[in-house]
Amino acid sequence: MVGRVLRGVEFRGLMSRRVASSAVLSVLLTTVLVVSTVTPATAAPEEEDTNSSSSIPSVPTMDAGGDPDTESSAPAGSFKDAPPVGLPEAPPAPEPVQGAQTDLSEFADGSQPVVDRDEFSTTYEGPDDSLVSAVSPTPLNVKDDSGGWVPIETDLSTTGPWSWLGQGGAEVQKHPLKPEFAEYADDANLLTMTRGDDALTFGLDGAAHSVLERDLAPWSEEKNHLEYKNVFENVVLPNLIIGPIAIIVGALVFHFRQKIRDHTVNSEKAALGDRAGDRLGQLQTPFWVGVAGIGGVVVGLVMIVGGLSILVTT
Repeated sequence: MVGRVLRGVEFRGLMSRRVASSAVLSVLLTTVLVVSTVTPATAAPEEEDTNSSSSIPSVPTMDAGGDPDTESSAPAGSFKDAPPVGLPEAPPAPEPVQGAQTDLSEFADGSQPVVDRDEFSTTYEGPDDSLVSAVSPTPLNVKDDSGGWVPIETDLSTTGPWSWLGQGGAEVQKHPLKPEFAEYADDANLLTMTRGDDALTFGLDGAAHSVLERDLAPWSEEKNHLEYKNVFENVVLPNLIIGPIAIIVGALVFHFRQKIRDHTVNSEKAALGDRAGDRLGQLQTPFWVGVAGIGGVVVGLVMIVGGLSILVTT
């Protein structure tokens, strides 16, 4: 019985020691965790601040009067003889080469060899393998039937079935406008000019049946001169007859303008009624009747002067 009690006391004592040991171990572990938690971390070494204020150069200070204090910041020394700062000077221009000037007057007659042509220019061979071009704002050359460029000419050539006898119309072949003249002055297309797809024609109203005349003699120097003679010869007599009649009638209308106006208004009333006649009478005043008479006189004078001028020039 005593042995059992002793064993129980020993067992309890052993349990007490184990419990105490466990408690001590727990306290030690808790202490280590707490120390590890509150221990501060070692900070990384600070890098040198390259942008610190110590690296910024000093700026001259301003005194109370507004002038900068340059004594403490400007370097010592004299700068009176310092060269000016600026762009480098440009090298001097080369001297013009003095050479023989080409005499262009020799190209005026077109005797030099031609290299190229177009409508507004002609290029010639120049000295020393050079080229000289004659340029004009008006055409200098025209295409011929073969499609090549040739100089413009104004020589006339006869057209029509009897051209080999010198009878018919006339034309200029080597010209940009290709003018063509009809055989007779009363032709509707007396003169025709063509460029590309466009054509322009001229005619004379009331012209006589005058034939085109040219001097085609081999010794003639006027082969390129053409003329239609007595074109308005048939209008001379009518002008000299009708012109005086128009002057007389116009003068009578102006002199009797009031009577002519009243007679006209009465005739309109009889034909259209009093109301319509009165309305028309307000427009047909003696003044305008007199203006019509003066117009007749002017027309007669123009006809007489025209007829006389034709007689003088022919």
